[in-house]
Amino acid sequence: SSDVCSSDLNAGKAVLIMSEEKFILSGIKIGNVICVDCIYQQFSKARNYGNFDEEQYYFSEGIFLKAKPESILITDDHVDHLRQAMYLLRQKMTYALYASVRDEETSSVMNAVCTGDRSGLSEETKSLYQTSGIAHVLAISGLHISLLGMGVYKILRKLLWFMPSAVISIFIMLCFCILSSGSPSAVRALIMFTVQMGSIGLGKSYDIRCSLSLAALIMLISDPMLITNAAFEMSFAAVLSVAVLYKCINDFYVFRCENRLRKNKPSKWFSSFLLSLGVTCGTLPLIMLNYYEIPLYSIALNLLVVPAMSMVLGSGIIASFMGMASTGLGRFFSGAGAYLIQMVRMVCRISQLLPGSTIVTGAPSQIRVFIYYMMLLSASLTMGMYVRYKRHITNMKFSGSGRNPVPGKIPSGHSAIKAACICAFAGLCLLILFGREKQSQLTISMLDAGQGECILIENPSGSVYMIDAGSTSIENAAKY
Repeated sequence: SSDVCSSDLNAGKAVLIMSEEKFILSGIKIGNVICVDCIYQQFSKARNYGNFDEEQYYFSEGIFLKAKPESILITDDHVDHLRQAMYLLRQKMTYALYASVRDEETSSVMNAVCTGDRSGLSEETKSLYQTSGIAHVLAISGLHISLLGMGVYKILRKLLWFMPSAVISIFIMLCFCILSSGSPSAVRALIMFTVQMGSIGLGKSYDIRCSLSLAALIMLISDPMLITNAAFEMSFAAVLSVAVLYKCINDFYVFRCENRLRKNKPSKWFSSFLLSLGVTCGTLPLIMLNYYEIPLYSIALNLLVVPAMSMVLGSGIIASFMGMASTGLGRFFSGAGAYLIQMVRMVCRISQLLPGSTIVTGAPSQIRVFIYYMMLLSASLTMGMYVRYKRHITNMKFSGSGRNPVPGKIPSGHSAIKAACICAFAGLCLLILFGREKQSQLTISMLDAGQGECILIENPSGSVYMIDAGSTSIENAAKY
């Protein structure tokens, strides 16, 4: 269109908005070069602080142009066969899952978990998973790549040498990443999986922090705007929490068990709890910044949901391939996954009935987030240094004696003091993150509701009044 300058056209990727029927009739395949006569459309911007900013979101995806095509002409019919094959496979898997699972709500969740296609999810389902703090299981993430990649590698390793096993596993993960449209978390997991295979092949130790840094560097070089993408931030924050915070907490707990002459290591359930706790603490500020609320029972729910969704992934992938051959086989293999999805839905709904299931926090200030992360980092470093120092002292004490180092039991008084210090530190972190400045003066905010008014009044005593919230030009203005 003449309304678009050449710099906009050459800025990056473009998104063309058209019906599925028109797309099919156009005969476009991935890899084609097309010439489009289109009507340029402006990205919508946030009307008020906290509203969805379409322009910033698409920019973070590397998309700088949105248009509605009037006519499409294919100028080069070259086809990217791998990506086109993955696109067709994704469609066939989707059709097979919807045919195999009779309940539409259940089939849409299974399809989202297996292929990354969330277009069939209802608003109720999205809201339920989001308010329960488990929305991440609906997106193709590192969990999928790790489970599928390592599963394939271990199976192949029993039949083949390392090199063909690693190459085939990486290629399958690459195909799965393309099939799921390459979300930031999937690309990050693919890079880290490739590095892990390389470290095994070279006989080197695998360092998750170095691997994570390399993935971030590669992704940001290819698209610097990803730094503003919420999915990118959450994915890297979660893995970094596992690599730093969870590792320090787990090492500290194991050391305490050794120090108390306990031979048993932490149970898998308790280790899973510590893992969920570490990830929650590491991503808590980002959740508040993006959603303005936190699900109180998300730690417990993730302990149940993540293992269940791992089985849903396996059941759904097998059912999708079996369903292409026979609907009956698809229904048989999807039964376990469908049952688990229904159980997860029931647990989420029960959690919503519990008191304080969702706490509205608002977005914390940047300085509060910075201080919170600095305190978490300081605590992690302190715990790590404490454990290394104590073990070093113990090894020096028993060196040359021919005996295994067995530390003495710490008096209960010291344990109580340390427990009190940990509780006080945790309380201080929460106070910094959740604390709010006192309203010092009367504030009147006139929110943009389109054709209509919405006035918010806050007074120094803490009372808040909202006058009107209607709009005749914006749908669901009160919700958004």
